[in-house]
Amino acid sequence: MQPKVSIIIPIYNVEKKLLCKCLDSLLNQTLQEIELVCVLDCPTDGSDKVVEEYAQKDSRIKIIRNEQNLHIGESRNRGIEAATGEFIGFFDDDDYCEPTMYEQLYWAAKNKKSRVAFCERNAIDLETGVIQNYKDIQNRSIEHCIEQLLKNNNENSALLVWDYIYNRDFLIVNGIRFVDTKNMSAEDVIFNTEVMFALKDTQQTEIGYVETTLYHHIGHDSNTGRTTSYMYKLPQFREHISEMVGERNNPSYEKAANTGNIAILYRVFRLHLKKEGLTSALRFVREMKKNPHMRGLQRKHFKIWNSSLTPPKNILNWLFRIMD
Repeated sequence: MQPKVSIIIPIYNVEKKLLCKCLDSLLNQTLQEIELVCVLDCPTDGSDKVVEEYAQKDSRIKIIRNEQNLHIGESRNRGIEAATGEFIGFFDDDDYCEPTMYEQLYWAAKNKKSRVAFCERNAIDLETGVIQNYKDIQNRSIEHCIEQLLKNNNENSALLVWDYIYNRDFLIVNGIRFVDTKNMSAEDVIFNTEVMFALKDTQQTEIGYVETTLYHHIGHDSNTGRTTSYMYKLPQFREHISEMVGERNNPSYEKAANTGNIAILYRVFRLHLKKEGLTSALRFVREMKKNPHMRGLQRKHFKIWNSSLTPPKNILNWLFRIMD
């Protein structure tokens, strides 16, 4: 019998305790008609052995082995090709979820006759235990999600793929895949933007929504999104988004994308200052200014000083203007 949901989990090097909690939370779902597509991305810490032990005990686990380290984007794509479920979900190997997550998402999609459904999520800092909640502000329209994605609104549920399910046939027919994350960052935002544009083209206006926090993301310094190597791939990401928006010929989308371009520069500049200091932040600005797309953004939108902005934002504006 076809699984109702295939859950794709790229697995690299992950602490055994977190990986076991991840797999246990999925195998103990109230929705039993699931398959776990575990894509082993050449782990070197024994994570593959853990998955193999689980697979021996539960036939719902399907293992794919990458011949070389593909990173998360291409690993997820391999999972899409191997998945057989009516819907597809994506999971990180160190996160966990509530037992009812996929049952609630599945029926939210079916009851709305929607190709996509999502729930709320939170992030739990592994060191401090601080929990950050992300809310959708009760708005689950396609247009709202597109706006939040283009603006790169980090407080919004629309940005990431963990708390979603997607109709597999819908993804296949529309050719929606993840970008190669060896070359480009923020693959989730690009993926979901493509999904929302494709949904809009089918005249769908609303997606399934579960107003409950069901997905728990574990935050720690080794998360890809907190690394400087990830940050240097941002120009390619924003160029890709701008190209997608340009094809739509929609001024409001273009305005939202420009807002997102600037917001992410501010956010990453602050992160460099906080994590690695001024030297690293200056190096980041120099790298961004080498990119024609970012230089165009600077000429069009950055003023030397804006009294309505915070000091770090004004410092970035100033540096973008004066640095060679």
